[in-house]
Amino acid sequence: MGSPYWSREQKRTFANDFENLIAVEDNANQSKVAKPPQEWMPSSKLFHCEYLKRWGYIKTKYALNESKVEKAFIHNVIEMNNCH
Repeated sequence: MGSPYWSREQKRTFANDFENLIAVEDNANQSKVAKPPQEWMPSSKLFHCEYLKRWGYIKTKYALNESKVEKAFIHNVIEMNNCH
């Protein structure tokens, strides 16, 4: 299914899930909004691998679908940065 079909409670749970929250500066939070990795990545390249691992974990945890573009982007970044 996915988030468009979630109840208000499911959306609240997702939004407040400590595993889904990362402390960032206000301007980074505003620039990210709800963008997928191919549209927004942390400014620190040192955090890219960790960010994508968390992204994948949350996608799995909440049974969220991955677009082909998103999947290809993540695969390329992981390969390029030797994230394993």
